[in-house]
Amino acid sequence: ILNGEPPARVAERILTAGDSWNACSSAEPKHPVGSKGKFDSPPCVACDFQRRKKALGLDVALQMWLRAVKREIRFTLGVRSTGLKLPAADEAKSSPGSSNANGGKASSVVDLNASSLLGGALSEMKSLDDLSRERRPVQKDHVKKG
Repeated sequence: ILNGEPPARVAERILTAGDSWNACSSAEPKHPVGSKGKFDSPPCVACDFQRRKKALGLDVALQMWLRAVKREIRFTLGVRSTGLKLPAADEAKSSPGSSNANGGKASSVVDLNASSLLGGALSEMKSLDDLSRERRPVQKDHVKKG
């Protein structure tokens, strides 16, 4: 959620002529949404957004638009609830595999045991991460001495 609006509504506002988030309406000279190309000068973030949305999808277009306008527009990002209910604190204490290392306080840390469906995949990712860390290239000085 972006400033209380779902992503689809944000996209609609970016592409709606006359909206405060539509750069085409505030540009000099004003132009129709989508009329500026990739290499036009000056670029238009709303036209870029429309082109990227068609080519790459809403998720990519929205990220790139946010990056382009973050200094002009103040944003508040939110996360919508999935409806998933977490166990109560009493249930979490008594559930198998839970640790009481926090002195009985609720924790956001989830232990994935080997019996977990994700356990094998996570351990494989961890081992790949360790392997890539071992193979990290050594920084070399490119300036010749002497």
